[in-house]
Amino acid sequence: MQISSNGLRLIERFENVYESRYCPYWDSYGRVYTRGFGETDWSDNFGGKCISHSEAEANLARNINNDYAPAVNGLGVPLTQNQFDALCSFVYNLGVGSMSWDVGRSLRARQYYQAANEMPAYRFAGGVELSGLRERRIDERNLFLTVDSSVIPARLTRECFIPK
Repeated sequence: MQISSNGLRLIERFENVYESRYCPYWDSYGRVYTRGFGETDWSDNFGGKCISHSEAEANLARNINNDYAPAVNGLGVPLTQNQFDALCSFVYNLGVGSMSWDVGRSLRARQYYQAANEMPAYRFAGGVELSGLRERRIDERNLFLTVDSSVIPARLTRECFIPK
């Protein structure tokens, strides 16, 4: 699977504000040069190059699909597009290793609701609860639990859409 535009919008809401141009800046918390929607350059500040909003979105989609989606696809469990998008946001924020933590273990055991309910626990940075992380985890959980009506007939209940 690949991330949808809906999934990209979720990530964009938490990674940066809308700008017409995105220039590199030093992220003192992450200790890395950053631009766009969380794109990082550990070596040389992106050569000082600024990018447009559309380039930032294209870079985000490419980075997610090439570097983060494989961790979600690697779970080897059936997922709806909403579940996949929520997990891509989770992994993009926490790293590909996060799929070896509780959420990933629960999903591999096909315990979808348990996995969704474990997501909000990852709202701390440096031992401090951050409101932005709390909001992001709630949004990811809500998207994960949202029935994709384009795929699932409306007459089915929420319990029916969780793969067995």
